Order: sequence, then C-alpha cells, then structure tokens
Amino acid sequence: MAALHSRLLFSNQTGFRPASQNAPFPAAPPTRTPQYNTKQTRDERKVESLIRDKGTSQFPSVVMSAPAQTGPSSAQQGTSSSAESLGLNLNNPLVTRKLEEIVRAMMKGSAPKPSTRGRKPGKKAQFDKAVQEQRSQLTEEEHGRWLSIIREFFRLNTGFNRARDFCSYTPATDEEKLRCQAGHIRPEVTSKLYFGEGWATCLWNQTWIEKSGARLEEQRNKDRGKGGGNSTNRAAEKTIEEAVARGDKQVEKRRVDSLNYSRKTTKYNKRQRQLKTLLQIAVAKKDRPAMEAWQYAGRVVTELGPGGMSSEEDVIHQMNIGKLIKPVKMNEISLCEWRAKKATDVLILADEHGAATVKGSGPAGRERIRGQTMSDSFPPVGLARALYDADWLATQKTFDPDFEEELNIAEKDFTLRDIEMAE
Repeated sequence: MAALHSRLLFSNQTGFRPASQNAPFPAAPPTRTPQYNTKQTRDERKVESLIRDKGTSQFPSVVMSAPAQTGPSSAQQGTSSSAESLGLNLNNPLVTRKLEEIVRAMMKGSAPKPSTRGRKPGKKAQFDKAVQEQRSQLTEEEHGRWLSIIREFFRLNTGFNRARDFCSYTPATDEEKLRCQAGHIRPEVTSKLYFGEGWATCLWNQTWIEKSGARLEEQRNKDRGKGGGNSTNRAAEKTIEEAVARGDKQVEKRRVDSLNYSRKTTKYNKRQRQLKTLLQIAVAKKDRPAMEAWQYAGRVVTELGPGGMSSEEDVIHQMNIGKLIKPVKMNEISLCEWRAKKATDVLILADEHGAATVKGSGPAGRERIRGQTMSDSFPPVGLARALYDADWLATQKTFDPDFEEELNIAEKDFTLRDIEMAE
C-alpha cells in the first residue's frame, strides 16, 4: 500500500502516468525530432552574451547625418577651375608630394632604402618564398608538365606508380639511417625512403632528394624535349592593341593574386565580421539610428573592397618599460591620400567599436599605430567617384589628364555621410 501511495504521489507531482496494462504494445518506436542550433540562433546567443558580459556602455549609440545636397564636385566637372588654378603651386602639399614621387622614381636606386624589418626570416620562410617565386614563373601547363616529369622519374627509379602500390612499400631501416648520419653510407636514387621517427629532417631522405634532383636536372639538360623544357607556345601579338591588352591582363591578374593573400584582405574580412556583429547588437537593442549607421558602414567597406584598405608595415619602436628600453614590433598604418576623408572616418569609427565585439579579453595582438608615411599602393580601380578624394584626383589630373580613364571610375549614385556618436 505504501509503494502504491508513493507512485501516485510521484505521478501527481511530475505529471508522469504509468502505461495502462491494457494498452497495446507500440508497433513502431517513437519518433524523435532532433534539436539543433541554427546559425541565426548562434548569432543571437553571441549578441546576448556580449551585451550581458560587457554591458550596453561598450556599445554606445551612433547616428548618421543626412546626405548633403550639393552640386557636382570639382572632380566631377572634368578639368575644373580649381585644378587649373593649382598648376605647379609648391605651397600645395598634394602637388609637392606628387613631385617628390616623380623625383624618387627617377632617382630610384641611387640611395639605399632604410630597412624596417625585424629579425631575419627563418630557413623555412626563405624556402617557401623561393618556391613561390619559382612557381610564379611557370604557367599552369608548364607546372603540370613538370609534375608529370617528376612522377615518371620516381616511377622509373622506385617501381611505384600509384598510391595503392605503397601498401607493399618497404622503407629504409633505422640502421641505415644511423649509418648514414655517421657517414658510413649514402643512399642512391634507387634506395628506399625512411619514414620512421624524424623522417622529415633525417640526412638519409635529404641526401636522396638532392641526388634525385641532380639526376633529374642532368637528364633534362641532355634531352630538353623529353625533359619538358620551357617551350613558349604563345603566338606573338599581331597588333599593338593586342600587346597592350595582354599586358593589362597580366597586371590585373597579379594585382588580384597579391590581394588574395595580403593583410588588406584579412583586414577587410575582419571589418565585415565586426560590422555584422555591431548591426546585430543594434537590432537586439532596437536602436534604429545605429542600425542604419552600421548598415551604411558595411556598404562603404563593401564598396572599397580589399584594395581600399590601408597598408601596414612592420616597424620596431624603442619602448621605455620601467628602467629598460625594449624594442617592440608594431604595425604602422600607411595613409591613403587617395581615399575620401569621410570614408576613412567611417573605417576608424568601425575599428573603435569593433574591438568590443570580441568575447573575453581577446588575443594579444600587435599594437597598431597610425604613421605619417603615404602608401605606395596604387588605388583600386572601378570605385565610385565619391570614394576618391576630390583634391587628390584633381592634382593627379594636372599631371596626367587621362588619369580618370586609368582608374575606370564608376559613375554610380553613392553618397558619403558622417557617422557620429549619439548625444
């Protein structure tokens, strides 16, 4: 009786009802709906955690000014009166800076350039750089032909052609490795490789690779047709226009390739993530002015692209830490004189607020300082006219009337606005 009373009391408190003895056995197991967090749910939880941990004071409200109703700027009117009045006025810093660039280009190589690099890069970094430089000199067809030559050389000397052939591969023994390190024996091209402990740096494998490379180079020099010499199969350009078009295509390809692995691309992706988080925080706070401001900032960053980000150089500053003077590496931000001031102000404000979007203390990154040197990078082409500084554009047209055609300025409706802290 006590056990029955306990079961009834438990069922009343928990809502659990035991199955009836007359109930039929279920024909199929119960279906269970999997519960998982969508990406939207994860983003919402991240925003709630940021607001809860850091408080709303870390994310002050911002407002965006109304678009200015002004006429076309001097840069939009072709050869304007301000550009004509500039001439070669040496009191104008833009003109003097352009003249300095011309003189520096003419005198290039006459004076040593001071180095701001830190310590000497390691052997692996030097090797990777040499491989990239060598790889950039080959076309895709030449690179593929060179890989096929290496595979054929390996097959002829080892007898292995496919991946499954290595199931029966017998590597070199530890005894051979130790005798090689002691200087008693050296591997031949037909010898086995060693895959034991320390295989990546052992002398046995390094000697095998050096001998194989020398043998392959010797065979290639004897028979360049069989060895896959660098044969140029491109037909010569028939007209000047074709040669110019090919040169422009190569320049654009190198520019895109360099942007894919540059700090500018890293900075661009980081700003996009931070602005997305700031927009989500504004939505959670139901702050409509801040929502519009961060949406506009995201459009500015998207319009600028990776090429519109500032360059950064590694510099070493002597810092006074107590009674010691310690050299500290910093990232010095170069100035982009071609970029409109309002666009630069938007990026600065986004960086200041974006630092609070990192949960916790964040990684101890290298300190960034704003330098006074101008960036040597060519400005990105195809941007909206409003993103270029009007005075800089007018100065460039003074020296080169066709400069706007080289920039390929997009004549689209894009207005820059100010973002300020809300009162």
